[in-house]
Formats: sequence, structure tokens, C-alpha cells
Amino acid sequence: MPLLPRAAVRPLAFVVAILAIGLIGVLWLNRPSTKSLRLRTQCAGMQLPGKIQLTVGRLFRQVELRGYRGKLQHVDWLETVDRGRKQVLAKAPQDLTLLADRSDPLLDLPACTINLSSGGSGLLMDISRDLRLQVGDPALGRENYLEVLTGSEGDVRLQIDASSLELEADRYLIDEIRKFAGLSEHRHVELRMGSENRLVSGEFFPLAPERTEVKAAFLMPGDVSSLPLVSERTHPKMPTFTGTIKLFRSLDPAVEIDGRRPPNVLENSPSDLTLQVEDFELASITLHREGGPWTMRVEGRGRAISVKQNQRELVPTQLEEILNSPPHEKGLWGLTAAFSLFAAAVFLRRALEQLARVSMPD
Repeated sequence: MPLLPRAAVRPLAFVVAILAIGLIGVLWLNRPSTKSLRLRTQCAGMQLPGKIQLTVGRLFRQVELRGYRGKLQHVDWLETVDRGRKQVLAKAPQDLTLLADRSDPLLDLPACTINLSSGGSGLLMDISRDLRLQVGDPALGRENYLEVLTGSEGDVRLQIDASSLELEADRYLIDEIRKFAGLSEHRHVELRMGSENRLVSGEFFPLAPERTEVKAAFLMPGDVSSLPLVSERTHPKMPTFTGTIKLFRSLDPAVEIDGRRPPNVLENSPSDLTLQVEDFELASITLHREGGPWTMRVEGRGRAISVKQNQRELVPTQLEEILNSPPHEKGLWGLTAAFSLFAAAVFLRRALEQLARVSMPD
């Protein structure tokens, strides 16, 4: 005996087909859509997915490195301080190689502080992927530092050029210093060096990031209130990103999606923004201070698949746009959706009536 009467098969198939088509239509209209995005905000930090060059130049004169190795070249004169004893090397080594002391795995990562004393173009940082920029934590007394957390070895290069500089280093092996100065203990060294007719040039690279505290920290000068890191002046070609951009502790973000401000943007309290973008042009990054802590002012424009504020989606789907827009703005999609709903309701009603007649005959 068949489970269903033959007369019920066709209307039941109609019901299943209408429900399946309706579900597929809802899912299709509710999929993420790509919109134009303009963004302007201030935040405590940001994470970028791609290549960028930070031309900090003469803005910063001190940098702290943790978990970096490096090399200094063109050293014409050198002074060392060992246990309070100052020593001037009669014949300075032209090159100094700073290698991490890994004789004891329990030791902290190597760390050094570099002060650029005079001359030169200062600091330049090339980053090929995955960068996090943030203002230091005030609770740790780091509010005047710009911290750069980066990816693995080979992804980052910090270049230093100065006519003279001071270097204080811990847990580094510097064979040239041991050889020329006769220092038996060189886990902590203090050096002053310079060049007579050219610049001391240095390159530093992060060690493989098996430890998360690998970073560079730039001390911000106390006599300025604005420091441009990315601008039309520093970058003739603005950096463009595709991927995920994160903005931490963003305050009152000015977000425009397809030229309109989303109605559900949180204001007056810090929030985290997560952007899924395509060809997003970073127009500017500026460190700014107005009588309080430093913040980062960020501006950009491009295409966005998703903009989340504290995990709340701001980019509307096509279905949300149809449902929320006024009747005169619903357009072709709204007309198509209304007609489809009307037709589906008619066919569904007829199918259900025929099913009712088959299952409950007079």
C-alpha cells in the first residue's frame, strides 16, 4: 500500500519546491554583499594584513627593540662602558653584529635601546605582512610609546641612519666588542659610536616569533601634538590592503557604507572594529594628542564585505536593505521580491487546498 495517495504527490511536491526555493532565495539575499566604505576614527591601535612602510624619519629619536638581531656598519669611532669604566677604542671595528645570546633558554629575549644623537635620516621600518600598531599601555607607563608588533623573521626590516648614536644592549653576543675591547662579560654593554664622513647605518630584524613579546617601541617626542605616520607627504602612493583590518578601542567612528551612515553605530564608548576589505586605501595614520593620552587617527576608503563593531555587523545584506528601505527606494529587487512572495503564496495556498481535499475527502 503506498504511503501517499497518488493524487497527493503533486501538491506535496509543489509545497516542498516552494519552501525550498523560498529558503534558497532568503539565503541568497542574506549573503554578505560588497559595499563602498569610508572610515574616519581615532583608536588605540590597529592591525593590518599587508605590506607597509613606516617612514618615521626624524620624528622619533629613540627606539627600544625586544627580540631583534642586527648589524651596524660604517663605525669610525667607538666608546664602550663596562661596569662604569669608559674606554675609547683606538681602532674601532667598522661593523658590529648583534646576535641573540641563547646560551640559556630561560633568559629573557635580547633587548636594546638606541638613541639617535645627531644627523641622519633617522628610522625607517619596512613590513611585508601582518603588522600591529598600538599606543603603549598607560597602566605600564608606556603611554608615550608607539609599539610595533610584527610577524616572523624576514617580514620586517628596521633601518637606522645617523652620524652618531648610543646603544645599550642586554643579552647580545657582539664578538667585535669582545675582540677589540677585551670585555669578558658582554651580556650588558653600553656603546657610543659615530662616523666621521658618512652615516652609521644599521639594519635590525625580528627573531622567529616563538615568543609573543617580540616588538619595537618608539618613544614619542614630548614637544609635539601630531605625528603623521602615513600621509600623502610620506607616501606618494598610498598603501592598499585586502583582508582583515582591526581597530582597537575605536571612539566615535565615522562610518559611511554606500554613502550612508549605518543607523546602529555605537557612539560615546570605545569599541573594536573588524573590517573585511578589498582594495582599501589607507589615506592617513596620525598619532595625535590633545592634553590627554596619545591616540591614532585613521582614515581610509575602499570596498568592504563586512564591518563589525563589537561583533555587530554594520554592512546590511540585500534582504535587510529591501525590508528596511522606504517603498519608493526598494527598486527592482523589492518589486521582484514582492511579486515572488505573492506568486509563492498563491501556489502554496492552492497546493495546500488540494492536499486537504485528498487527505480529508467529503
